[in-house]
Amino acid sequence: MPANRTLSESLLSKITLARFLELSAKRFQQYVAELEQSQDFIALRPLISIDALPGTRFLDGTGQGRATHLLNLRRDSDQLGFQYQSCYFTRQYALKDGAPAADWPGPVRRLWHKLRLVNTRNLLTHALIQVVVHAQRKYLLSNDIADLVQYTQQAAADDMARLPDTQGIVCEASRISRLACHLCLLTGEGQGIPLARLFVNSRQRNQYLLDSLIKAEALSLFQGYRGKLLTDDDLAVILNNVHQLGISRRSITNARHSLAIPDHRERHKHMPYVAATSGFSRLRPLRLELLDCSIPAKAGVYEIRLRDTEPLKDPLTVLPSHNPILYIGSSLNLKKRLREHLTGNSNNNELYEQLSQGNAEVRFKLYEAPRWIERNLYQTFVETFGASPSCNRISP
Repeated sequence: MPANRTLSESLLSKITLARFLELSAKRFQQYVAELEQSQDFIALRPLISIDALPGTRFLDGTGQGRATHLLNLRRDSDQLGFQYQSCYFTRQYALKDGAPAADWPGPVRRLWHKLRLVNTRNLLTHALIQVVVHAQRKYLLSNDIADLVQYTQQAAADDMARLPDTQGIVCEASRISRLACHLCLLTGEGQGIPLARLFVNSRQRNQYLLDSLIKAEALSLFQGYRGKLLTDDDLAVILNNVHQLGISRRSITNARHSLAIPDHRERHKHMPYVAATSGFSRLRPLRLELLDCSIPAKAGVYEIRLRDTEPLKDPLTVLPSHNPILYIGSSLNLKKRLREHLTGNSNNNELYEQLSQGNAEVRFKLYEAPRWIERNLYQTFVETFGASPSCNRISP
């Protein structure tokens, strides 16, 4: 741009808002907290009111720490709601009667402009969450990738524009793209879902379904299936029959290449988690009365899984719906740690509930320094199966 040209005020405002929309949840919360702690805000406070967006809820005790996710999804039977992780994500500032902004000093006027940016971002974010949660409700309830429907950012913008709270606010796909790129939702199971993932076109949905099918195939292989793995023709048949995609074998091959998925011959050779757990002990029933005779009081890494109760099935017929591995852990005293799991003293209620059914098994491997082995094994599991073990609440 030539040196003698300057940006118009309207263009500068658009650029400022665009950059503001790209802030992560953590950075946005910090930004609003700093605004409300500033001396200019303290001076302005008697002239403005602070409210929450209508219909919004946030988690009790929030606003002090740093939220890593935008909101928590809440499931109640077949109903789905959400609570924001911070009160700052619901803020709305308004002038009280008799508070003309034109009479304010420059710093206070600039502060008011920043507060209006917060208003706009929160309005857009809340509107976006409403339409996306409604559109992808079935997927968010089931966590089944097959329930993820085609929903574009332009479709979301059109739906947002029809909401009563967004009248006068520009709702366009470019703003949605900036908002979604750094925001994440947290499910009731503690799984983070990037907001951007909830926007899919037909090509992306096909890739998600293909990736899910390949991960399910890997699980069948892990559980001991030794039959024929899925060729591109097989994959096309399954996806067309189950999901009515109308996709060709060639499209499957192209999608597989895009996802860096090897063909069926290479997939049979490479099973990272199986390789990583070579040398583990045989599976042993995990029961209190058997700990003393089956588990040593030594340092090591262990894996807890549900016992197989059904015969293995051909993945071309029925793919497994869940991974039997519940938990990957490590301890300097395996016997003591497993006893804590079995008695409910490990602060992991989900794992305790599973173990109390008496249908779990454990295998282990001794290591003098098990912590970093556990971390690598956990990451290998996630890379192999696409998700963490169901009872591992946090990454090691």
